[in-house]
Amino acid sequence: MYVIQAAVGYANFDMISSAKSSKDAYDILVKCYEGGEKVKNVKLQALRRQYEVLEMDNNESVAAYVSKV
Repeated sequence: MYVIQAAVGYANFDMISSAKSSKDAYDILVKCYEGGEKVKNVKLQALRRQYEVLEMDNNESVAAYVSKV
C-alpha cells in the first residue's frame, strides 16, 4: 500500500486514502482512469479514426512516420 501511495500525486492520494488494501486502492485508480464501458468504446473509436486518417507527409522521413504509427 505504501508503494502505491508514494507513487501517486496528492490528488490521487486523496482518492485512495480510504482504501483498506492495495487491491482496493488499485481498483479505485482503475475505475477513475479507465472509465466505464461506454467511455472505453468512445476512446477506441477516436483512436481508430486517428489511425485511419494517418498518412505520411511529403517531407516526412520513414522513421518519423513509423514512430507516429
